[in-house]
Amino acid sequence: MHNYKILYIFFLSFVFLGQSVTCQKIEAAYSEWDNQFDEWNIHVNEELYVHAIRQFGANTYSRWNLVYEDDEGLHRGFMQSKRAEDFNYFDFYIGNEQLMITTVYANNPTIWKIQHYDKTLIIQNRGPFEWSKRSSREFEWNMYQVNEGFIHDWYIDDNSQDEITFEMRVAATLIVLETVAFM
Repeated sequence: MHNYKILYIFFLSFVFLGQSVTCQKIEAAYSEWDNQFDEWNIHVNEELYVHAIRQFGANTYSRWNLVYEDDEGLHRGFMQSKRAEDFNYFDFYIGNEQLMITTVYANNPTIWKIQHYDKTLIIQNRGPFEWSKRSSREFEWNMYQVNEGFIHDWYIDDNSQDEITFEMRVAATLIVLETVAFM
């Protein structure tokens, strides 16, 4: 009986302590500077965040460089438009994961589809200060400004559990920032 308890404790420890950031939710996004929008921290919690820096200079691909560090090490990635000066299609890579971000309707940056393997998240602009999921699935995803009209600070309410991946959460957050600050 004692061996089963130890095995059970080991199993629970492995499950809960072995979880990576991929199960984490995004809580907020804050720009680093008050007068610029090209450097952001996308917060998972107080200690973990994805640092996103928009490429300086001629940036016809709207490229963002991404970096975060967790228990598994340092992860890098990027988001950029698939074709120069075409905002309808974005490639998104982080770690070893690749996602596609597309406008749902051509040349309409108010509704975005984020795809990662067989999972899809469609978000849309609900007014100047809020974005939310569009589908009728049984979860909520909302991104809204902390202070309306001040695009430097955003909160994200997300009860999607495993319906969407960590990478999809980062991609959704970053495409909103790209849309609001640069389009």
